[in-house]
Amino acid sequence: MLCVAKFVVLQLVGSGQFALDGGSFIIGLLAMLKAAGGLIFWVLILRAILSWVSQGRSPIEYVMIQLTEPLVAPIRRILPSMGGLDLSVLVLFILLQFLNYVIGDMLSPYFGNLWFVL
Repeated sequence: MLCVAKFVVLQLVGSGQFALDGGSFIIGLLAMLKAAGGLIFWVLILRAILSWVSQGRSPIEYVMIQLTEPLVAPIRRILPSMGGLDLSVLVLFILLQFLNYVIGDMLSPYFGNLWFVL
């Protein structure tokens, strides 16, 4: 609902018209998916950094693993074993960036020059 409200307020500020219809909900949903993808991206980066510097399992690392493992595990099953390297996080990075650009392109006509607020 917050993403829908953000879109409606930006539309009101930009054009001076208030319109709350089905398109606003779809655009709000796409903006929410874009924000969730960005959040997952940063959680994956934190998880990768923690895996390099962590001396043991910390509670923060457990939370990061619980948040990202459902997304990484299917990719890990598909990729062949590369010795000690786990490239599933890299594949997920690339997939998230691709989806981020696709959703950004879908939303750009609606936000115009306000793309930076997404």
